[in-house]
Amino acid sequence: MVNQCSSSKDPGDLAEGAVTLAWYDLSSNNSTDEEYLARGGQLESCSDSASDDLDCVSQDTMFSSDEPLSEFAGKQNDPGTQKFVWQKLENIPRQFGFSRHPGVNVPDMDKESSPLTIFSNFITDELLELLVQESNRYYYQQSATYSAYKKAWFDISVSELKAYLSLWLLMCIVPRPELKWYWSTDPGHVMPVFSKTMTIDRFEAITWCLHATNNSGKHASGDQLWKLRPVIDLLSHQFLAVYSPPRRITVDESLWRFHSQAHFRVKVYKLVVAHGPAEG
Repeated sequence: MVNQCSSSKDPGDLAEGAVTLAWYDLSSNNSTDEEYLARGGQLESCSDSASDDLDCVSQDTMFSSDEPLSEFAGKQNDPGTQKFVWQKLENIPRQFGFSRHPGVNVPDMDKESSPLTIFSNFITDELLELLVQESNRYYYQQSATYSAYKKAWFDISVSELKAYLSLWLLMCIVPRPELKWYWSTDPGHVMPVFSKTMTIDRFEAITWCLHATNNSGKHASGDQLWKLRPVIDLLSHQFLAVYSPPRRITVDESLWRFHSQAHFRVKVYKLVVAHGPAEG
C-alpha cells in the first residue's frame, strides 16, 4: 500500500497542525487488511508510518453506527465536502428480526370471501367518506361562473361514490374508445348498466370534483403528492392491518404516470409472495 503525502517546497509552509491530503492506492489485490482505508482522506498530520494511517483520519466525519448509512453518504457527498470515508467493518447492513405472523389479519376474510368483502377491507368507509367530504368541498370552493355543472350539482353521498367507482372498475374490464360509448344506445355496443346507474353528465361532474384533500388547506412543501397524501396514508395503514406478508417476498416496481400539469410519474413497489399458500 502506497502512502503519498503532499509536500511544500518551503518547509515553513507545513506548520504544526496543518491539514494535508493523503491518498491511498487501493488498486492492489494483494492487500489483506481488515479495513478499507480512505482515498483522499484528510489527515491531521503527515506520517511515514503505515501503522498510523488510520489514526490520522479525521474523526469528525467518521460514520456513526447510530446514523443510517444513506444519510451519512448523502452528507459526505454534499457540495463543499473534502472527502468521503469508507470503512469495511462499519458498513455492515443492519438486519432486523422478523416478528410478524404472516397471513390475513381480519376474521371476516378468507378464501370463500366475496370480491366485495375483500374490496371493502381495503377501500374502507373512512376512505370513501374522506373523498365525499373533500369532493363536495372542492365544488363549493369554485366560482359560479367557473363551474360548468353548477345548475345540475347536488352533494355526493358514500353510496353514490361506490356506484361511481364500480363503473370505473367495469370500464377497465370492458374498454371502449371514448367515454360516451358507455352511455350509447347503439345496439352494437350498448351497456345498459351505465345509464341505469347514473347519467353521463353526473359521472363527468363527479370526475371533475373528485378530490382527496382541501386545496385551500396547508400541505407539506415539496410533497408533489400532497393532493393524494390522505389516500396514500389511509391505504398504507389499511394494507398493513389487513395482511402481513411472509418473510420471503419478491419486490417488483412499476411507474404510474399522472396526467396533470406536472406530468410526473410515481414509482410503485409491488411485493409478491415467493413461497407458501399465497405464492404468486
